[in-house]
Amino acid sequence: MNESRESTTPRRVRRLSAAGRLLVAIGRTGTCTLDDVARRSQIPTRRLEDCRDGILSLDPEEQMRLAAAMLALAPEYERKAYALYGQAQAALRMREDPDRSHQIYPRDRFL
Repeated sequence: MNESRESTTPRRVRRLSAAGRLLVAIGRTGTCTLDDVARRSQIPTRRLEDCRDGILSLDPEEQMRLAAAMLALAPEYERKAYALYGQAQAALRMREDPDRSHQIYPRDRFL
């Protein structure tokens, strides 16, 4: 009867991402279903459910597709969709070139 805690909890819940909060909001209003969003964004419904539930975060490419789908399906969330799109673009830029948006100062300036 000495079961580990991990066996009773199938997945670890994290803090909701911006995409997750957007998915929760559309679920509350009933503007569209996750299946509609999944079809439009070409992201599997299961991944969207996991994102909405805080189990995983979407990749930046998926976030951009989700934002585009939200603009078409739920225009009342236009502002949040644009914010998500911009956040995903910034993440992609950082992944491609981490030094691009952060200036590096010479070491002698800190001494």
